[in-house]
Amino acid sequence: MSSQLLHTPHGDILFHPTSEAAFERLARTWPNGIVPLPDDAPAPFGIPFQKGQVEVSGVKLQGPDTPEQEAMTLLRIHQITIAGSLRDYLAAGFSGVLIPCAYLKSKGNELFETGMAFFAAPAPGGKELETPPGLPHIDAALGAGTCNMIFTMALGVPKCAERLKLPNPTVIGVDVRTRLQIGSISLEFLVSGPDLFCLKKRVQPEDSIWTALSESGVKEVFSLPSLPIAI
Repeated sequence: MSSQLLHTPHGDILFHPTSEAAFERLARTWPNGIVPLPDDAPAPFGIPFQKGQVEVSGVKLQGPDTPEQEAMTLLRIHQITIAGSLRDYLAAGFSGVLIPCAYLKSKGNELFETGMAFFAAPAPGGKELETPPGLPHIDAALGAGTCNMIFTMALGVPKCAERLKLPNPTVIGVDVRTRLQIGSISLEFLVSGPDLFCLKKRVQPEDSIWTALSESGVKEVFSLPSLPIAI
């Protein structure tokens, strides 16, 4: 794959093939590494969220239950504001891996839960370990440095929503949950140290997330089309 240029109203974004150094850094830090998939798989790479019976857990910022149409609108807002918050998160200089996702979960009675989910793998000796966590129980459950990574990203989302003149969705709960407990996640971006990866299998130029990403100042990303897997 060669580098590809995507045009947005706020400038161009260059999609690079993932470098060997960036891939190795990511694979070393994420639990169970990154798995190349067969040629006939839906994506070239798998990100293990489960090994045997053990699932990766993350933190969900839960919104209220809403009817489907409203839930889909909220899901889209989460996707856009996550994309628009990545540049500020990168500026924090953390060394670990963070996967920020919008999520959707059916609750029955034609209601759906939407929100954001964050999966983190702090790096030994990383800057994320330097500051005591605001919520110590999160680090106790998920590892030292997790809280700083997740909430540096999460607290950037309302700022992005204000900047883009989008509603700031309500958060009614902050909980540690496994990936499958959270629901259906929208796997779009991953940050590994200084590297930003696009995980989408297909890049659609008209997608508003690219405008939000470019508006924030991001001009280059690695392309790593991936899907969540169990091994």
